[in-house]
Amino acid sequence: MPKPIDHIDWAEKLEKEAARFDLATSFGTCQAITYLFYSALHYADAYLVSRSLTRMDHATRQRSMEHPFFDSIRSKYKRLKDMSREARYNLPLYYSSDFAKAKQFHEEIKTHILALFRQTG
Repeated sequence: MPKPIDHIDWAEKLEKEAARFDLATSFGTCQAITYLFYSALHYADAYLVSRSLTRMDHATRQRSMEHPFFDSIRSKYKRLKDMSREARYNLPLYYSSDFAKAKQFHEEIKTHILALFRQTG
């Protein structure tokens, strides 16, 4: 079973890789947004694992994210998840401005979750 730090390491790697895609193309932007979502997912998993909460798949993770400590980022996580799903299945014409929105959501999620770790020690 991965430890919280393993999820954080994975999240950081995905975030770094997201920056490598060509945002001048819709394909590159879609891939970058998807990587940002999975990075956010691993930040969330890191905290859920630290609290011994289930997150074996998207459905159980979503239920776990109903906890109050996710209140301030829940809508951002959902929006990033929706953008990623759209990118994977519907091939939208995403552009760098869409990536900027996704990046903002990601940063807010990451900042909030890392702050939770600092609060709980």
